[in-house]
Amino acid sequence: MRLAKTCCRFYMSTAAASLYRSWQRQLRRICSRVQLKAQELEREYDSEFQRSATTATTKSASAPKQASVGARQRGLRMSSPLAVGAGTCESDLEATAPTAPDATRKAAAPSGAREHHVRDANGRLCGFRNPWTSEADPPPLKDIWRVRSVWNKETSRVTQEQRQALQAAARTPDWSLVGNVEPQQAAIAATWIGHASFILQFPGRSDTDEATQPTNCAGRRYDLPNGITTVYLDPIFSERASPVSFLGPKRLVRAAPLQECPLPDVVCISHNHYDHCDIGTIRALVASARAQRRTISWLVPLGVESLLRDKNPLWGGQVPASHQIYELDWYEQRRLGRLEVTFVPAQHATGRTLWDRNQTLWGGWVLRDIETDFRCYFAGDTAYRVIREDDPSYPYPTEKEREQLAVQHPQRAPCPVFREIGDKWGPFDFAMIPIGAYSPRWFMSRFHVDPVDSVAIHRDVRARSSVAMHHSTFVLTDEGLGDPERRLAQALTAAGLSSDDFLVWRHGETRLVYRKTTV
Repeated sequence: MRLAKTCCRFYMSTAAASLYRSWQRQLRRICSRVQLKAQELEREYDSEFQRSATTATTKSASAPKQASVGARQRGLRMSSPLAVGAGTCESDLEATAPTAPDATRKAAAPSGAREHHVRDANGRLCGFRNPWTSEADPPPLKDIWRVRSVWNKETSRVTQEQRQALQAAARTPDWSLVGNVEPQQAAIAATWIGHASFILQFPGRSDTDEATQPTNCAGRRYDLPNGITTVYLDPIFSERASPVSFLGPKRLVRAAPLQECPLPDVVCISHNHYDHCDIGTIRALVASARAQRRTISWLVPLGVESLLRDKNPLWGGQVPASHQIYELDWYEQRRLGRLEVTFVPAQHATGRTLWDRNQTLWGGWVLRDIETDFRCYFAGDTAYRVIREDDPSYPYPTEKEREQLAVQHPQRAPCPVFREIGDKWGPFDFAMIPIGAYSPRWFMSRFHVDPVDSVAIHRDVRARSSVAMHHSTFVLTDEGLGDPERRLAQALTAAGLSSDDFLVWRHGETRLVYRKTTV
């Protein structure tokens, strides 16, 4: 009997292993076929796109195509007549090519600006780091497991009543708000989609051709006589911030339907974490642009282009060659029509697996509208200073206690880069600053700010008005659902600021962040 059972177990395990290998082979064949089909469709689309654009680009055919030496070394793609902006003709969003290597790309970088680069023994760039004393050592593996063991399930639990209240408070975006102003006024609108996702709408385009008028992702045209330039920041419309659709943090509030949102001209991504670089959203935007025979300009940190270009059906962004992708280092700048976009530092980290930690860069974005001199700052994900368990009033020392610690221990000083950003590019009319995903502080302060530090960043960058982000959308850490908003109100009071200085919007809310009479 024992022999029979042993033989039966051996047979079952062998059969299971054989079945598993068969499934693996079948999955590889399917993936290969899908990838080949995607490449074939992309080639067809690219060739058709180029044929339709030939007559409109004869003037631009002789435009400079020689990339700078520095850009080639970093794998950066320089401007081309059809590289940037939506439309099938030469667009107002065409980037300005530099006349000398990196002459117009580098925005007054300070000395030691490449200290964040990590190089191997042969001098090749192999990763990135935070170069400031405010950076703590990377957390050891035991700390990661400790976070799991001390996770507060009570405070992080979101009840059905809380979900319903959040959904009831959500707004419907007003995409025509930017056009509902007097003819002699210029207005800029912002919409908070949730988490760190914003959509900015800048007035005006130089191209008035019917095919390039602003439309939503489903192709419906907006009634805006002068057109708009639409910028997406860290868009995520998926139900989960995860590599798979059935596991991972799930949305607490439904995002606005992507098909009803304006098709972007520019997409800026701050880093490659799943809650900021969402492959599902990227593919949906590419599909919408393809259906309307338009293109999108993508601005990403160093190392992220390969993820967006990847054709793998499981994890690749599948962005076609007709879309221009610009990889930027810290302090590098790109001119896109009336927009001047600069990639600025942040204190954070990157990685989508256990094996690619900090192999791509992270940061924030500074956007300036040259026509109106409107300036806005998008912080992305960032830390400000490290909080330790032996600090006074841990886990949430006051601002004064944190300042005293910095005096007693100079290595505990806050990250200096935010004051530098304010000095070089401020003051800002509008800033988007994270306030959530900060607990437990002994671990998360390496990566994320809490509301006290968010207010400090608001002051450092010299923002006239800020809006909170990175809260109330996904449960990423164990602070309570309303804790970030409550602590932000306390921090503003302690700093002598009002709630109008640092706002908390509802999901889907659209507001004018700039309005000025031009005549």
